[in-house]
Amino acid sequence: MTGYGATTAGNSPDGDDQLYGGTGNDTYLFDLSYYFDSAAIPSLHFIPLATDTVYESPNQGFVDTLLGLGVSGVDVDLHTAAPQHYWASQLQDEAHLILTLFLKDPLQPDQPGEVESAF
Repeated sequence: MTGYGATTAGNSPDGDDQLYGGTGNDTYLFDLSYYFDSAAIPSLHFIPLATDTVYESPNQGFVDTLLGLGVSGVDVDLHTAAPQHYWASQLQDEAHLILTLFLKDPLQPDQPGEVESAF
C-alpha cells in the first residue's frame, strides 16, 4: 500500500488519498521527495501530497508501519486522530505544506487508528 497517488510534475497537488488497512500487517509508503527545476536558476520543488487518511482497526496486525515519515526527520504522533501537518522548506523564510495526515479507526473516526511504527 502506498501513501501517494500518481505524482505529477510541477506544483500540482498529488491528491487526497484514503488508505484502509487489512487484517494483517500493513505498510504505507509516503514519498516526501522533491525534484529540481531545470531552469537557468535551479530550485527545489517539493511534491505536495495533499491530505491522506490512514484507517487502521485495533488488533488488526501487530506491525502496521508508516514508511517515509518518522525517525528520519519527521515526527508522527501515532496516538491521535487529529490532523498532522508536514512542511517542506524551499527557502529559509518560506515553507510549503506538503502533507496533512490523519490516522483514524474506521469504526470510530474520532479515535486514532492503530499504527505501531513510523520510519
